[in-house]
Amino acid sequence: MAGGVAIRVEDKEVTDRIHALGQAMDDPTPALEDFAAGKLRRVVLSFQRGSGESGSGEAPHQRSGQLAKSITYRVDHDGVVIGTNKRYAEQQQKGGTINAKGKLLTLPVHDRARGKRARDFANLDFVPSQNDDPDTIGVLARITHKGKKNETITAYFVLARHVTTKPHPFLFWDDRDPDALDNCLAKHLKLK
Repeated sequence: MAGGVAIRVEDKEVTDRIHALGQAMDDPTPALEDFAAGKLRRVVLSFQRGSGESGSGEAPHQRSGQLAKSITYRVDHDGVVIGTNKRYAEQQQKGGTINAKGKLLTLPVHDRARGKRARDFANLDFVPSQNDDPDTIGVLARITHKGKKNETITAYFVLARHVTTKPHPFLFWDDRDPDALDNCLAKHLKLK
């Protein structure tokens, strides 16, 4: 999953369970497939519910739904990998600073601007920043009654050189996962 992000859990107890499964079964892949499919469902549901099921309390961000749709899993005899190949996934998972590449970042601040670009709007005016932050340049806004006493400025986008985001993890391992793994293992051992 080059260019994206994957979750890696190095928990001795979990690793021991998977190795025990490998000893008890000729092919542990079906049990691991069941676990991975269930885990994938929970990860995708965290996007749909807008809930921070990752334990961070922060819901995963999404505009187009492409990140949630891109999450896949791979199973082999030794374990499960769940991840995505989306380049922006690591920023979403871990947070960090996004720097403008040459031009400025246009950050939507109005509900109508979410998921859109500044060029999607006609008649937006540049309003320079009046604060001392050298990284915030100003806003793109719709101005009504321009130059009059009742002039109204409605900001649609903030223009900035960079922005720092908080983590919004979407791949996670929590207290429910060991039990889910145990249930999959038990189910497949009974089928044997």
